[in-house]
Amino acid sequence: MLSNFVSREGNCILVEGKLNLQAFLWIVARLREAEQKGYQDFIFDFTACDIAYPEGLVPMAALADALRNRGNGVEIVLPNNEVAERLLINCNLAHFIRPDLYEYKQVILPKHVSIRRYSSIGEQVSIVREFIHIALNNLKLRRDVLQGMEWSLNEIMDNVLIHAQSDRGGFVGAMTLEDQVTFSVADCGRGILASLREGYPALTRDIDAIGEAVKAGVTRNPEIGQGNGLAGSLRIATGSGGSITVVSGVGQLNVYKHDQNTEAHGNLLPPFQRYAGTIVSVQIRKSATFSVAEALGFTNMVGGILDTIETDYESPDGKAFAISMKKESPGFGSREAGKQVRTKLTNLLEADRSKLLVLDWEGVPLVSSSFADEAIGKLFVELGPIEFSSRIKNVTISSLVRRLIDKAILQRSAQVVALANRNAGTQRLAIKIADAPEGESQH
Repeated sequence: MLSNFVSREGNCILVEGKLNLQAFLWIVARLREAEQKGYQDFIFDFTACDIAYPEGLVPMAALADALRNRGNGVEIVLPNNEVAERLLINCNLAHFIRPDLYEYKQVILPKHVSIRRYSSIGEQVSIVREFIHIALNNLKLRRDVLQGMEWSLNEIMDNVLIHAQSDRGGFVGAMTLEDQVTFSVADCGRGILASLREGYPALTRDIDAIGEAVKAGVTRNPEIGQGNGLAGSLRIATGSGGSITVVSGVGQLNVYKHDQNTEAHGNLLPPFQRYAGTIVSVQIRKSATFSVAEALGFTNMVGGILDTIETDYESPDGKAFAISMKKESPGFGSREAGKQVRTKLTNLLEADRSKLLVLDWEGVPLVSSSFADEAIGKLFVELGPIEFSSRIKNVTISSLVRRLIDKAILQRSAQVVALANRNAGTQRLAIKIADAPEGESQH
């Protein structure tokens, strides 16, 4: 496991190892030291940074943007590690530090939602939808978990627009890991304490304000919010076996699931690590038992959950899911693209087992054999011929694409049958040897 270490040489702040939330808070500390020494321009040196996560990347982007906005000079030195270098460029951290040198990227990365700045509900909706589609492409997730992710991300992003009073908006980034999704939202606004004191003037400490903010129904003004965003996100994260971390001012709260118990640890950060704004980092794990309805069982919760699966894929009559392969697939020439398509199709099939899945191939003149095998051939084997035939319908498909898919199905099925026959033969031979009289030749 890589460690992290943050140091300072004059106005240069050096980050080694991991860029996570802990490292970011030390970046804040080193920045304060440099400011006290009279520096007004700063260099963030990631030469020795090997890996980065949204919980470090997102607040780093918000901080750099705030520094530039108030007139400070900011520079970036990219990592020597090529993977980390590409990530800092593609995830937009390099852009938010030096927008004149690095363009703002909106490419859809395989497992990342690159850092976005948003200041409107329209931008929020677009970002959330992008994240859900990336999750659908990369992780086999139950619909409850997907709905929990979507609800949490929407609520936390919305909190920035409603409460933060940040003239630079909010910043968000996300990624999928093997067994979880993680996202972070950060702003450089007024912080939770200043916001909640409008409704709770007795609050005086950041950590107490955070503690109140994660309680259901606590809000600065009930007319503009129900106070369920952080509380519901906490229940979703811990209900899935994940965690949530909130930082604001000098307060930090971490809540997580441990041995079936929910544990919470709040602490005061040192004054030199004070973060002027709010950071919320959430980890939601794949879970076979998580129930979004149970997690959001608040007495004053109004309405149900409308999710991306319903809005983007459900047919008008509600009887099927429909997917445009031309729009949804990242490509048609590789196994990796086929794997992402198969993962998404599996998620849609599992989202509602009563619905047909219609694959519309309009505008797709050709697919590679490897794509056809990975996306459809393996799916046929996983489902079995009866369920595959009863639940999947191909429409607007060219004769060439149909023949390639049929061939992939036949070849993949033949491989499975051949393997089963070999295994059965090996088993029969083992039984024959075991039953032979002692000393008898088996030649």
